[in-house]
Amino acid sequence: MLVSFVCCLVRGEGVFVLKLINRFLYTIQGLVIFLLFFVGVDEISYSVIALFFPLLGMLTDYCIFVSEIVDADRQKRNISTRLSFLIGKYKTSFRLFLKFDYEPSSLKKPRPIVSLVINVLCILILIGVALDFSYGKFVFYTRGGFYDFVSNYSAERDSLEEIALEGNIPAQLRLGYLCKEGLGGDVDYRKSAEWYAMAEKLGSAKAAYELGLLYRKGTGVLKNCSLSFSLFKEAAHKGYVQSMGVLSFYYYTGMCNVKDFGLAYKWAKIGASKGDIASKIMIADYFYRGIGIEKDVLKAKLIYNELDNLDVSYAQFEFAKKLLEEDAEKNKVEAIKLLQRASGNGDEDAEEFLSKLEIKEN
Repeated sequence: MLVSFVCCLVRGEGVFVLKLINRFLYTIQGLVIFLLFFVGVDEISYSVIALFFPLLGMLTDYCIFVSEIVDADRQKRNISTRLSFLIGKYKTSFRLFLKFDYEPSSLKKPRPIVSLVINVLCILILIGVALDFSYGKFVFYTRGGFYDFVSNYSAERDSLEEIALEGNIPAQLRLGYLCKEGLGGDVDYRKSAEWYAMAEKLGSAKAAYELGLLYRKGTGVLKNCSLSFSLFKEAAHKGYVQSMGVLSFYYYTGMCNVKDFGLAYKWAKIGASKGDIASKIMIADYFYRGIGIEKDVLKAKLIYNELDNLDVSYAQFEFAKKLLEEDAEKNKVEAIKLLQRASGNGDEDAEEFLSKLEIKEN
């Protein structure tokens, strides 16, 4: 192939070479992206962008191809019977979107350099995806991805156990989840804790969080409040967002450690900035009551309204109670609407509170 490219360049057929390179690169990119999507689309940060650019590039290349053969037909060049048939098909289909009633001289052919620029963008995106997609994840998905796809969890357990014992963190996390949920076998919290402990020792923030939940409840392990706090703290410091709200709660209540409203606010603020709902609920409460931060009722209400728009039932319930405590007569209508929305979203406590409120009014 390389020799052919060189010969084409020597003969001054550089445009032809660009076309070949573009189509070759699009093929490679398509195969790579298909593989990445098959083995773990949920784990790829730039998956949507990575898919968009090659599709755009291939569409551009296709449009160039169609415009060229239609131009060949218009200029009455020597073309084969098969190509003539294809031209008729293209003209029929593309007339839905483009008008081809032009003079041959008016056609401006798109240059292959356009496709080449898009190709470069594709390659840069794929490099980003490759950096984000570790070898461990690749092995994990190729071993267990198919079984997960067909919901054969028993086979998935068997398939992942070998690489999990070899230190594959994604496999350890998955087995911890399967054992905890009883997928592919009996519910086994003890075994789940063992898999999470392996992953935590290898530095997994998610494993530290999951293990913290088990130690907090004493599920599959001896209940250990102090250890659960340490694990949540470890996970939060490693950037695991879900752990930040839990850690904030621990500091606020003094559970398993000394109360620290400043740290409670700090971790709720970090978690909320990263989109954690639990952290947003807590920071709204902290602003409303002035916990670890100067009291700011207006800011608290803005956060509660944001959570209300997201249909977070617990936040709706808490906001309603605060409004009634603030001024029951003035805020009664708004509070009842919040309670009704919370009840509609499945909050049983809100439903019970609303029933008592209605009985009291009657």
